Amino acid sequence: PHITPDFSEKKYFQSTEKVLSLDFECAAFSHYGFFEGKDAYEIFQQQMERYMNWKKVLVPAWNRNRDENDLVPYLKEFFRGSPFEQLDAFSPLMEVLAKWSVMGYKNAGIIK
Repeated sequence: PHITPDFSEKKYFQSTEKVLSLDFECAAFSHYGFFEGKDAYEIFQQQMERYMNWKKVLVPAWNRNRDENDLVPYLKEFFRGSPFEQLDAFSPLMEVLAKWSVMGYKNAGIIK
């Protein structure tokens, strides 16, 4: 998961680096599907990059006003063109994701 309520940035990077050091041929994710070959390896790299991109945008957005709603437009932009954008509940989903992200960042000590 990206930012769980008990999120630890240090453990996230340690565990991802550990996985990347392994010799594996496939990866299966409960919400993201099944990946084989180089795609399996690249999905872990992409997740680390995505995390850093989100953090670079969401943390400053939070720090400006400390309002979860300020994060929603950024999250919508992150998901532009994805299958999630086509969901009827896309906007409420982004609102929940904003709250979830704030909770995870707070619990990790990344924001106050």
